[in-house]
Amino acid sequence: MEIPSNPLAVLTFISAPAVLTNASCVLLFGTGNRYGRAIDRVHELAEMIEEKVGLGKAELKLRIRQLEAGERRTLLIVRALTCFYTAVACFVASTLVSLIGAALASMRVDQPGLIRPCARVPERGDWRYCDDLWRGTARA
Repeated sequence: MEIPSNPLAVLTFISAPAVLTNASCVLLFGTGNRYGRAIDRVHELAEMIEEKVGLGKAELKLRIRQLEAGERRTLLIVRALTCFYTAVACFVASTLVSLIGAALASMRVDQPGLIRPCARVPERGDWRYCDDLWRGTARA
């Protein structure tokens, strides 16, 4: 793979993953803020229920229902954060793999032992034939 002579092509190759990573992190920060607000609300409701000062029976039941809903909301946000962090980690890993692949392709790495593209040969049923093909000593 040749490095393009156009500087904008190189800039696009470098900046596109950075912009997408930044957008993913903004999404994570927004969800993290929601998590913080949900935790604060649950703590506030728990304090109101524990104190029971000035709460009638109907209002106490309402606050308990709100607390249960807040707990469910918090758990859903934790699951969402877990999914977001997993997605961002996979995105970063795939970006690194593509950059490493592009670098290896530009260096034209074809030394034995580094990268051996091959598949299982049905006639032989083993992987040794791929190694023989790589070395040029394949038997018929």
